[in-house]
Order: sequence, then structure tokens, then C-alpha cells
Amino acid sequence: MRGASLGHGTRKEYKHHDLGFLVDLGGLAAAANPLGVPLSGPAASAVTRTYHLGVMPGNRMRVLTDWTLNVVTPAEPTSLDVITARSVPLDPDQPRA
Repeated sequence: MRGASLGHGTRKEYKHHDLGFLVDLGGLAAAANPLGVPLSGPAASAVTRTYHLGVMPGNRMRVLTDWTLNVVTPAEPTSLDVITARSVPLDPDQPRA
């Protein structure tokens, strides 16, 4: 491949063509600027998720189902203190509580 930087052809100035950005922050929080149109909140979330579904190589139905269930079901509670340190000893010879 021969290019202008190697002495073949004519150099042209590079011009970047930005199509915007999409940021999904979880839930309905999102920011987007597709084709120069600034969006935030639910509108940006819809555009962002539609784009991600479109470019996903597979499992679209699974992801769409997961997103839909996350909207209609309550969030799962997460707790880090369910398992106590005493119930999982680091020393295998130590008896469990």
C-alpha cells in the first residue's frame, strides 16, 4: 500500500467526522449527542439502548427481555453483611460458628 506519507500521491488534511456520543448510566439516566442533537434522561436512554441493540451481534431478545424486566420488577436488594466473617473462616482447621 502506497500513501502520500511514503512519497506517492498527494497529501490531504485529515478531517474527523464525529457522529456524537452515547452514554448509558443505568436506569433512565443517560447522555447522548447523536449527530449533534443533545439529549439527556429518558430520551437519551432510549436512543442509547436502541443503538446498542442494533449493533449487538447476538442475544438481542435476551438483553431486551432483561431491560424490560428491570423496568417492571423491583430492584434486587444487595447486602454485604448476610454472610458473617465467623461463618467463613480463613483457617481450614478453625471450627465453623
